[in-house]
Amino acid sequence: MYNSNWLEAPDLIRRHGGVLQLPHECDIDFLLAQPITDGVAMWLIGLGYEHGTFGLAADPTKAFQYFKLGADQDYSLAICSLGYKYEKGSGTAQDLEAAVRLYRVAADRFVDVAYYNLGCLYKDGLGVPQDDDEAAQWFERAMDADGDWAQAAEDAWNTMPNGPKQKALLMLEDLQAKEHVRPSEDFLDEVDEVATSVYNPERPALIDIAFPLYSYASEHGHVNATHMLGLMHKHGYGTPIDIEKAEELFLRAVEKGCTSSPEQLARLYSEDGGPKKDEAKAKYWQQRHQNRYADVAARLRKEIQDLNPDLSII
Repeated sequence: MYNSNWLEAPDLIRRHGGVLQLPHECDIDFLLAQPITDGVAMWLIGLGYEHGTFGLAADPTKAFQYFKLGADQDYSLAICSLGYKYEKGSGTAQDLEAAVRLYRVAADRFVDVAYYNLGCLYKDGLGVPQDDDEAAQWFERAMDADGDWAQAAEDAWNTMPNGPKQKALLMLEDLQAKEHVRPSEDFLDEVDEVATSVYNPERPALIDIAFPLYSYASEHGHVNATHMLGLMHKHGYGTPIDIEKAEELFLRAVEKGCTSSPEQLARLYSEDGGPKKDEAKAKYWQQRHQNRYADVAARLRKEIQDLNPDLSII
């Protein structure tokens, strides 16, 4: 018996506009034979007409009609696709207000492309008042969903004045202007936060911006920035690989109380064939990593015991 549950699997649903294939469980003739009360089947047929796939000739009007049939059955992806048709005026008259309304319904049901589409509408002021902050929130939701639209959302956000890339570039200009000024701890935290927002090893253009920001904060004693700079030197992110420098930075971060660097040092000393291979040091730092919260735990146990002497704590 036909079962539409397979369509809910994220790995079976690809980017709207990409190449789609029907699962082995059904074919287009089978879908066309389904009643209009089957929202999933109506949506799939709509995709076939939208993209000219499944053996169907591209027909924007028929795509709109089938998306509407799927949306009438309250199928979330059909609702989002219908919103897209209204946004673009494809197969129907353009109606941006209807597009926004439908995208919101789909977004409330965690459809990630709806997050992205709403971000684009707010970014460009289409159907809604232009609002960079609102756009950023929708793009962030798409990125957090980590689905097919995460990268597109990140790219779009980075073109905006309030996006991570633009903030990082402005921060670099600000650092140059404050070259001889002793930064406050709050300012260093801000530099570290901005650097982290563009720390993406898969995006060289962004990570190249993170490197000078972490370098600045590290030079002024920021603990996390020092640790992150060690990672960048170790892996060659934004700078050539420099194991000696990575070791130096991890050790410096440990001295300042970083609880993440012991693990990196343990890995550095345990890598087979690595220039720092040292089993004794690897064992020492692995133990430090495992016991990194031992002092905190002991202090908390004592505090709890002092607050409630009758409580037994193991």
